[in-house]
Amino acid sequence: MLSNSNLILDEAQDAVCIDLIPAKSGNLSTAQFRELLNSSAFASFALLEDEVEQGLKDLFTRAQGENADTPFRIRVAERRNGQWRLTLSTDQMSLRAELVSPEGGKAASFAQLLDALQELGVSQGLLRPAIDELIQEGARGAPGSSVSAEIARGRSPRHGEHARLERLVPLARERMLRPQEQDGGKVDMRDLGSVIMVRPGQPLMRRHPSTPAQDGYTVTGKPLKAKPGKDLAMQPGKGTELDPQNSNLLRATQSGQPVESRNGMAVDEVLTVKLVDAKHGHIDYEGSVMIQGEVAEGMRIRATGDITVGGFVDGARLEAGGDIVVNQGVVGRHRDDGSLTCSLIAKGQIAARFVQYTLLDSGSDISVERQLMHSHVHCRGTLKVGDEQGRKGDLVGGEIRCSGPVEAVNLGARAGTHTRLILGDSIQDLKTQHERLAQKLKALEDQAMKLRLAQRKLTPVPESGVDPLQSLRQQLTLGRERVDAQHAAFLEQQTLLSGEIERFFDRVQITVRAKLFPRVECEIGPAQGQSQKETGPSLLRNQEGKFTISPLV
Repeated sequence: MLSNSNLILDEAQDAVCIDLIPAKSGNLSTAQFRELLNSSAFASFALLEDEVEQGLKDLFTRAQGENADTPFRIRVAERRNGQWRLTLSTDQMSLRAELVSPEGGKAASFAQLLDALQELGVSQGLLRPAIDELIQEGARGAPGSSVSAEIARGRSPRHGEHARLERLVPLARERMLRPQEQDGGKVDMRDLGSVIMVRPGQPLMRRHPSTPAQDGYTVTGKPLKAKPGKDLAMQPGKGTELDPQNSNLLRATQSGQPVESRNGMAVDEVLTVKLVDAKHGHIDYEGSVMIQGEVAEGMRIRATGDITVGGFVDGARLEAGGDIVVNQGVVGRHRDDGSLTCSLIAKGQIAARFVQYTLLDSGSDISVERQLMHSHVHCRGTLKVGDEQGRKGDLVGGEIRCSGPVEAVNLGARAGTHTRLILGDSIQDLKTQHERLAQKLKALEDQAMKLRLAQRKLTPVPESGVDPLQSLRQQLTLGRERVDAQHAAFLEQQTLLSGEIERFFDRVQITVRAKLFPRVECEIGPAQGQSQKETGPSLLRNQEGKFTISPLV
């Protein structure tokens, strides 16, 4: 029988042992040794199961041999001190600690934790409350148990937000004029509602300044540089000024129609006419033009601001320095030489209810609510053909050149009308910009090399007395810093541009919401193809250089 009195503490090995006579021990098991240990004064020690099992095998072997009566010692348990186990995340932004409770030994101390932290190089972001709580939990734990927690956390860099401009008034293109409903539900087709106008002193745009950046760090003390927000100046245009009390607020100084520019706004004087026909004559106006009715065939309108037409445009030519908005339709015809009698050319956006046999040339987006048919289109933004509900919107025939994505409810016609779309030519502009940046970076690298060589050629700084080359040394150092800053800025631009080029055709694609018909010819960058049959909602894109048509999910 096993007895607690048989257990021996071996101080040299910090272990609990037992001496047994093989011939008298009988069949013993590890479970019996566990019960023996738990009922002894060494219950907190760690049971050595592997050694006990191996010892029992050796004990049985000896019982069959010549040494059956010779005492045989088995190590049953050992004293183990508590310990800290630290795990540093791969990005060095977090450190977790596991605290193992002692088994008959001493608890792991805070001083031991500090030594372990120093060995790992952890010096920042220590969470002292978490460490104290972990130590307290460990003290309450059973022998050999463990608790863990995050005890150090780095700080991610907080990049500054770029300055942005918030427009505070609507534009003509955002409000297609509609016949106004009067009392009793009747509609006056001649009353299209008021033109969007602003008055002196009215706020037009608010600038939200860039926010400062906050650098971060890893728990090992490595600094993580944050990018500051880019500033953006708000440019007052004609008829506007910055608020004297608030330089981040732009106000109107005259009555007129608000026009958005790239980094600000202007207020155009508005010329309002009922209709433009042969009796009225052509219009060439410095400002914005509002035509309440129609523009007749053969008429020309040029405005430096927006052009808004409440009725139809029939075979006329409209040129705007801003947007062109036609609340009804635009209708042209084919000439004998193949050209079109109607054209809308805008540096801004173009919006219309429907368009037929017309040249559209926009510096930004084009939006057609119902039909875009047999027209020549050059859009430098996004082309959308469809109403707000996505029920109507046919893009049929003609040739479409678009720098950005194209979206239509229906594309092509069941009769197989030839429709041609060319997308993505603007990627060449991005590649040209990328190449120019590469050239600038190379020039800056050459310049930095020359400055480094010039610094190396200078004689060493004298140990005493005046340095005759101090001014030159400072100039070279400032030059290096200036070149390095320019290089870093250009490199950031190049990295952003590379990502934009890489993801270009993920954005520039053709979305068909309802029906795609045959004979729609597409060029999306180098990828070319044509629809062969009628299909449902579809996505036409350049997928790794190949033209594909897939169901729209």
